[in-house]
Amino acid sequence: MMTGSQRNRCFLIAGIIGILMLSMAGPGIAADLTEAEKELALIINSERAARNLPLLRLHDRLSHVAWLHSTDMAERDTLTHDSPGGGTARERLENNGYEWTAYGEIIGREHSGSARDMVNIWLKSPPHATIMLSPDYAEFGVAAAHKRGWFGTWYWTVVFGSPTSRQSPHSR
Repeated sequence: MMTGSQRNRCFLIAGIIGILMLSMAGPGIAADLTEAEKELALIINSERAARNLPLLRLHDRLSHVAWLHSTDMAERDTLTHDSPGGGTARERLENNGYEWTAYGEIIGREHSGSARDMVNIWLKSPPHATIMLSPDYAEFGVAAAHKRGWFGTWYWTVVFGSPTSRQSPHSR
């Protein structure tokens, strides 16, 4: 079991690595992510680093697929993996040209707009935590959409994937 000091060191190292990964991502990824989305990517990789799991690479198509789904959920004000506007996670990946050997999707909604709050919710949910912390994935895409209104609901989507060997490189 890690001490608090060791855990803090892991978060710091993962944060530095994450910042470097985002800074190298170029205009196709990092420039298009909001601050909340960048924070989400960093926190997920920090949680993975704290458990000695490989860090995930951001992938532009996966982020686009996540954005399409978060936006669709916000417009419909509903939380669902399957939507009339976008189909299933598998269909969204196929329709956007992502060839995979494994994929996963986690979604959530909350009112604070805090990536940390959303990750904490996922970590307390065994099915979500299992996907987020799976060693089967090499890359991911993140998105958050804000539905303005009385409560200001945030819809979060993270799409995880492992590309086929034929997959064209869109990771940074």
